[in-house]
Amino acid sequence: MTARTATFPCRRPVCAGAWLCGAAWSLMTLAGCSPMELRGTVIEGDPSGVQVVSANDPRLRQHGVSGVNIEATLDPDSLRPQRLGAQTTDSAGQFVLPIDVMGAGSFQMYELGLLCTARGYRDVWQSINLPDRSRRLLIIMAPGRGGNRPLTDILDETMKMKDDLLSK
Repeated sequence: MTARTATFPCRRPVCAGAWLCGAAWSLMTLAGCSPMELRGTVIEGDPSGVQVVSANDPRLRQHGVSGVNIEATLDPDSLRPQRLGAQTTDSAGQFVLPIDVMGAGSFQMYELGLLCTARGYRDVWQSINLPDRSRRLLIIMAPGRGGNRPLTDILDETMKMKDDLLSK
């Protein structure tokens, strides 16, 4: 049995299976290398939290909370979490957070930690699976006082635990 061959513009016979594999790999590589933009809206409500919703969710069009600082951390529970950066919501409560990590939003699964802070609102800290490019984030913040920030440095957390144990 012989493999099928095809002639392409370069006039060289090429195995059709190899050509298709190469084309598929190129598309996956290009999709994985382009930075993902995670879009969403911050609204006021109770209870606080982060929801992954479809792009046509009507709550995304509500007037949101402006001036919310959103910090993103990749793999927040790992020994070496990677801080991706921070964005502030615009006057309509909307944000665009660039996620420049190989395969984000396409074929690679990542955990994303989000810390949302704003004056007059309780802080929101939540870990989610990084959604694909077609989904949006809806962040709901309850009015109140902030200040419940999680420890993001595993070394600092370990040193505090050591001090607590030695002081007893």
